[in-house]
Amino acid sequence: MAGLPTQQATGTASGPGPGATTGTADGVNKPYERTMFSYDPIDEFTATIADWIYHHTRGLQNVEIEAKIGTLVDKSTEHRLFMPVMTETILLENTDGIRFVSELGIHHHSAMNKLMNQLVTYTNAKGYQGSKVVYKRQEEIDYFHKIEPGMLPPAVLESLGPLNVDGKEDKIRVTRDNKDGKAKSDHAMVKRRIASLEVFCPKRLYDYRISINTETPVPLPPPSSAAMFWRDKNRVTYQHELIQVDLTLVKSTFPMTGVQTSHELELEFQDASKLVAAGHEARAEGASQDWTPFDDMCHIFLNNVRMLIRNMPELQPM
Repeated sequence: MAGLPTQQATGTASGPGPGATTGTADGVNKPYERTMFSYDPIDEFTATIADWIYHHTRGLQNVEIEAKIGTLVDKSTEHRLFMPVMTETILLENTDGIRFVSELGIHHHSAMNKLMNQLVTYTNAKGYQGSKVVYKRQEEIDYFHKIEPGMLPPAVLESLGPLNVDGKEDKIRVTRDNKDGKAKSDHAMVKRRIASLEVFCPKRLYDYRISINTETPVPLPPPSSAAMFWRDKNRVTYQHELIQVDLTLVKSTFPMTGVQTSHELELEFQDASKLVAAGHEARAEGASQDWTPFDDMCHIFLNNVRMLIRNMPELQPM
């Protein structure tokens, strides 16, 4: 596992910082120019993700943008996907024959917990000049209810936005405190997955999936509505500037089939509306060859995903 930094790194969003390498061009000791054109090309990987986010979030309300770390599985073999590529690769949307398993091995989950706790200590130490990582622990239960005819007003149904990209039926999610069973809010939530992109990481133990979702507040279901299933979540949330990291032990209870346990790791924008607004400002007049704050926010998000994956200890996923 890579150690924590010993000094502040410098650089730009699309490459190492100017002056990172020096030479004797024209007999003068000065930084090498980035290219013969004097600037870096746009980072195509980040720009592709940024364009995709902008395309799918235009006009949406209550947006959530998250990345789940897990494994891409080839359905024909039920083993991890193999592709003839050497580095991180974005798959086409809705690629047939694969599925994404959003789960870590228990040892990797524990290692990430330890790493994030070290970051909390490191960034909160006296004299540290950067932004702090802060954390909070939550123990909650999400109950999922079927939407019966007439349960939601027509105006609320219309506000839910585009249908789930995976074709799944909507469910009402009610989050309750694990200790007293009280609802955490005066409303419930309907979550829809609008779009997702899978990213294959052949050099790493895990891959990741970026999802664009909507989370729309809806009225609580009536007391007569019984939950179809529920998820007991023991979660630690770490927050740093734009993003937050959720490490969660989940026990899902299905009345007909029993309990399933999983260990999950995901990142999301703390306030996706800021990203959506930046995207509108950057892309409203069409694609640009300029590196914008929107591209930079997407790049920061991707780099945080990468750093977590690259800090996984060399153990086989379980």
